[in-house]
Amino acid sequence: MADFLCGYCVGIAASLIIVWILVSVLAYSGLFHRVVVRKLSNPVGKLRVAYLYNTGPYRNCGLLFGRVNSVSPHARCMGIYYDDPKTTPESELRYMVGTILSEHDDAVDDELQKRCEDDGFRVIEVPAIVDAIGTDFPFRWMLSVFFAIWRVYPALNRKIKKEGLNARPCFEIYGDGMTNFYMPLSNNDAYYVPEALKTNQLKLGQNT
Repeated sequence: MADFLCGYCVGIAASLIIVWILVSVLAYSGLFHRVVVRKLSNPVGKLRVAYLYNTGPYRNCGLLFGRVNSVSPHARCMGIYYDDPKTTPESELRYMVGTILSEHDDAVDDELQKRCEDDGFRVIEVPAIVDAIGTDFPFRWMLSVFFAIWRVYPALNRKIKKEGLNARPCFEIYGDGMTNFYMPLSNNDAYYVPEALKTNQLKLGQNT
C-alpha cells in the first residue's frame, strides 16, 4: 500500500510539473498577454528601410525574414502587409519585409545599406505614421508569432468594424522582445512600396 501511495504521489507531482512547464511556456510565448487596441498619435517616425517585396501566402514571409536577418542580424526589422487574407486570394497577397536603416532623421549606417543593396534589397523612405490604431504582443520565438496572428488580428478587425475605420495597411515592427502592430488611419496609400502601388494601378485599370 505504501509503495502504491508513493508511486501515486510521484505521478501527481510529475503531472503538476509538466502542467507548470506547459503553462510557463505558453505564458512566455504570449498566450495570456492582454491585447488592447488603441488609437495612437505619431506612433512611428519617418523610416528609411531596406526591403524585399513579394506576393503569395503570408506564411512564406519567413524566407524573406531569413534573408533580412542574415544581412542585418542586429538591426530592427519590420513587415508591411497590404491585403486582407480573408478577402484576397493567397496568390495575390502583397507584403514587404525589411530592415530599418534609420528612424526620424537619424544617421544611416552606410555600410549596412550597401550590404542590403548588394543583396538585392531596395531602399525607400516610409512616411511617419501620424494617426493609427495599434497594439503590441510579445515576440519571444516562433510560437509567439502564431499566438499573435490568432489574437491580435481579430482584435484589430473588431476595432475597425466597430468604428467603421479605414485602417490599412498593417505594419509589424519587431524589437526588444515585442512586436508592435500599427494600422494607419490616414495617408494610407503613402505606405505602399512601388511594387504594391503598381498592382493597385493594374487592378484599377482592369475595373475601368
